[in-house]
Amino acid sequence: MLDSMTSDVRPAVQGTRNDPTERSTARWQWLAAAGYAGILVWINVYLIRDLFRVQTAPMNSMHGFWMAIARWSDGGWLHSQWWPYWDCGIPFEFTYAPLVPALTAVISAASHVSLGLAFQSVSVLAYALAPLTLFLMAWRMTGSPHYSFLAALFYSLAAPTRVLVPDESFVWRNFWDARRMFLMVDWDDTPHVLGLSFLPLAILFLWLSMHKRRPIYYAAAVVSIAAAALSTTFGPVMVAIAAICLLSVAGRRDWTRNLLLVAAIGGYAYALSSRFLPATLLHAIGTATGRGRPEESLGMGTVTALAIVVLGWLVIWRYLPRWTSDRRLQFFTLFAYLTACPPVLAF
Repeated sequence: MLDSMTSDVRPAVQGTRNDPTERSTARWQWLAAAGYAGILVWINVYLIRDLFRVQTAPMNSMHGFWMAIARWSDGGWLHSQWWPYWDCGIPFEFTYAPLVPALTAVISAASHVSLGLAFQSVSVLAYALAPLTLFLMAWRMTGSPHYSFLAALFYSLAAPTRVLVPDESFVWRNFWDARRMFLMVDWDDTPHVLGLSFLPLAILFLWLSMHKRRPIYYAAAVVSIAAAALSTTFGPVMVAIAAICLLSVAGRRDWTRNLLLVAAIGGYAYALSSRFLPATLLHAIGTATGRGRPEESLGMGTVTALAIVVLGWLVIWRYLPRWTSDRRLQFFTLFAYLTACPPVLAF
């Protein structure tokens, strides 16, 4: 079983490297992948290109928060600091995940542009990076740059969430809305999309770490997870969901070893990001949830929702191997189910 899993992550053209035909095929696959990556970056940058030159100021968003942190941080990312401006004062690390405001400050200082344009440049980066990393993950896990490109292109141009959880009455034409752009430009999703950009890399390197067991993949997984955590506090949650799905399809033979490996990688990633995700912050988030809002506390509705998710998970996990023996397809199915459950049940 482990051998079959390991073979899943080998590139489709690997195995007979001395064969000129195989080497030529591998070369063309890399060239095709490079071309596809360039197309994806160009399409996404083109769609959101106006953010490079036109500064927006949506007053209903948190854009000003991140610009304020970027302007008044005063080295708060490097040493402990008190933030006196919000909530009668809070520790600086309680303000927000640091990657977006830090990048905003760096771009503004290096390019001599306003904080608004610098922040929007970070938004463009996140917008273009998300489909690119999705393509890289799918390509390296499946060995098919062509289908991986189609998946990333679909992600770039469509909004399937408008079908699953529409904001208003369902209309089919909304499927082609630039939903990701709207959430970033008009609302507050730049940190979330940036964190989501690192998620495919975390999945890929966790997968390779479990099956290849090379230090380079361990280090890459640690950096990817830490980057997702430093982008948004939702990053570690998404990585944990992915790790559960990866371990669920890994088979029983090396399950304990894989569990210890994933736990070690996650622990090291937390150590790198703990300066901005301290236990005190996690405790504050936990104690604040539901305070004054009983509907958000742990009640019968929450327990029922969790029971539905767990029951559906067990049914899919139990019978999925009967439908496909491909570990990658099993992972994608379980991951899609688990990530879709919270918004669908809430809707």
